[in-house]
Amino acid sequence: MATKNERRRRGSWCCVWPVLMILTGIGSLALGLAAGVRAEHVSRDRQMTARARVEAKKAARTPRPAPRPPRPSEARKGKWIVNPTTGGSYRVIGAGTWYDGQPAAADQGARLVTIDNATEQKWLVDTFGGGNRYWIGLTDAHAEGDWRWAGGERPSYTNWARGEPNNSGRGRNEGFAQMNAHSPGSWNDIEPGDRAWPTTRAIIERPANVTSTNMRWKTAAPWKFDITGKTIAATGRAGSVIPTATTFDADLGEWRRWFGGDRRRSHMGAEIVWDRDLRSNVVQFTRVGGGSVGSHVGIVRDVNIDVSQHGDLRLQMDVQARSGNLSGGGHAGGSEYPVCVELAYIDEGGTPHRWHHGFYFKGADRYAASSKLPRGAWHRYTSPPLSQMTPLCADRALTADHGRWFPVPMHEHDTSSRPATITHAAVFGGGWDFSGRVDNLRFVEVSADVKSGVVPIAGSAR
Repeated sequence: MATKNERRRRGSWCCVWPVLMILTGIGSLALGLAAGVRAEHVSRDRQMTARARVEAKKAARTPRPAPRPPRPSEARKGKWIVNPTTGGSYRVIGAGTWYDGQPAAADQGARLVTIDNATEQKWLVDTFGGGNRYWIGLTDAHAEGDWRWAGGERPSYTNWARGEPNNSGRGRNEGFAQMNAHSPGSWNDIEPGDRAWPTTRAIIERPANVTSTNMRWKTAAPWKFDITGKTIAATGRAGSVIPTATTFDADLGEWRRWFGGDRRRSHMGAEIVWDRDLRSNVVQFTRVGGGSVGSHVGIVRDVNIDVSQHGDLRLQMDVQARSGNLSGGGHAGGSEYPVCVELAYIDEGGTPHRWHHGFYFKGADRYAASSKLPRGAWHRYTSPPLSQMTPLCADRALTADHGRWFPVPMHEHDTSSRPATITHAAVFGGGWDFSGRVDNLRFVEVSADVKSGVVPIAGSAR
């Protein structure tokens, strides 16, 4: 039999045991709940992290919105606006007729706008608005139905309004295109100053600026290089063959563009444009924004003509001086020629030389090697016989001027020496701000009674 103390301990344990069981259950329940809550938080955090990663990937794949074009009201104030797709600059100018717009554009190194595709068309409407009529560069005034841009090229894209072009101008041909005619961006053909469809503004464009600072002729003996920096040296293939006359009807052919140093980063261009007076493509030299820093822009080609193989070989070319900032013609710094031609040659003693002749339209004649022309009129120039060319250094006034621009003085000219080989030719504009045109450049054999100088081309005055 159990003692009294043993019965008392058993009774106490019987009372404590249920309490312990209850407390253990409560503890387990609490631990379970805590673990569940933690698991839920961990799962939620993982889900949020995964969602954030997905959103980040979506954001990375989503392209950034394109920069908004300027407000039409701002663009219409006449500032140059750069098209990020083409790289060209565009602006609005006042132009009561199509004929007013094209020369005004040329004076700024530009031309009436050429629209090459639907993307460019949309940009123009977004930038300059669709509610105002603007002249664009398209015309068939030179030949009915043969629509061409101001540069002479046929359009690869058109956006004529329905039923246009239709020549409905009261019995006269409608030879000029306007934009925003019937709806934003649509084109219509009208007369140059049609009062029924008044158009007083034009959109003009100029290409992206291209310049170079490769001006070796400024840092070395100037007679060793022509104006473009090419070394004056015979190539060994000089002969009697005269290069084909250049009319620029299709492109520059064997001519290459070149640009002089331009510290002001102004607009410079040597571009093929359509000339309504000559009814052909010509090359136009322009510079805008030059300030007081001179520069040059032009075209150059190799010729390699053996002068001794010809009796009376001369240079002929059609020239037009359109605009200029300075009074008087000049070749370098503080002067300008809207058009200038230069031949690089080697004389009979093997010495390299440069010969040039410039054209200008206002002020006094500064040098013997230049001609003054009426502004805007085409003239035909015939050089003296090339066998009798005298180099730049023979012009004392020119040499004195060049002393400030060339670190090495130009050498004396041996008057007993004559040209042997013409190595290359360059045609260019030079100065601060200018615009000039040239066409139909050729080397020709002429009779002895042909006079040197310039003569007007009939019917070419503006």
